[in-house]
Amino acid sequence: MNASAIRYIQTTNQTVVIQRLEPNTRYELVVRLHADQLSSPWSSVVHQRTLPAAPSHPPEGVRVSLIEDGTALVSWSEPEENNLAVTHYTILYASQRAWLAGHWQTLQREGSNTMVLLERLEPGNVYLVKISASNLVGDGPFSSAVELALGPGPRHRGKSPRHSDSRSSSDTTVFSDGLYHMDQKSMAGIMVGVCITLACIAICALILINKGRSRYISILFFFFYRNLLL
Repeated sequence: MNASAIRYIQTTNQTVVIQRLEPNTRYELVVRLHADQLSSPWSSVVHQRTLPAAPSHPPEGVRVSLIEDGTALVSWSEPEENNLAVTHYTILYASQRAWLAGHWQTLQREGSNTMVLLERLEPGNVYLVKISASNLVGDGPFSSAVELALGPGPRHRGKSPRHSDSRSSSDTTVFSDGLYHMDQKSMAGIMVGVCITLACIAICALILINKGRSRYISILFFFFYRNLLL
C-alpha cells in the first residue's frame, strides 16, 4: 500500500463520515482502538467502492480544423478524471447568428470516439463548437466554446475551388479585351475587302460595256481570284 495515499482519522465515536473521496474508486478501511497510550492491532481490511458520479470536468483540448470547403474536423481528449467511464460525447455547434437565437445543432459520438466531422457549413460564417462528456450517471459540463471562421465561398466552382477568384476574373478581362481588339481588326479587314470587291464589280461592268461579254468574264474572274488571294 502506498503510504502517501493513507489517511488517518481519529474520533471518539463509533461512526465517522469520510469525505472528499474519489467517485468510482475502491478503498480499503481498517480500524484500531487507542486507550491509555496503548493501541490494539488493526482490524481486518474492509473493501468499499464509492459510487460513480457524472463527469465533473469537460473534455480537454478541443480543436476545430477546416479540412475542405464546408467541412471541419473536431477533435478532443477525455476529461482529466480518474476511473471515468465515458459512455458518449455530446457536440453542440452553431453559427454566431444561430447561437444568439439559441439554436444549436447536436451530434453524439460513443465514448471511444474523440473526433467528429461537421459538414455543410456555410461560408462566410463564424461557428462555435463545445463538447461535454457523459456516463451512466449523468452529463458533465460543456467545454468553452471554440470558434471557427469560414471565409467567403468561391464565386465559380470548378476543379480547384481553393484558388482565389481575383486572378481568374483578371484573366477573363484580359482575354475579353483581346477578343474585342481582334474583332475590330477583323471588321476592318472585311470592310476593305468589300470595298475592293465592289470596285472590281464596277470596273468589270465598264469593261463589259466597252469590250464585250467574254472579256468581262475573264477580267471579273481575275479580279475575284486576286481579291481572294489578298
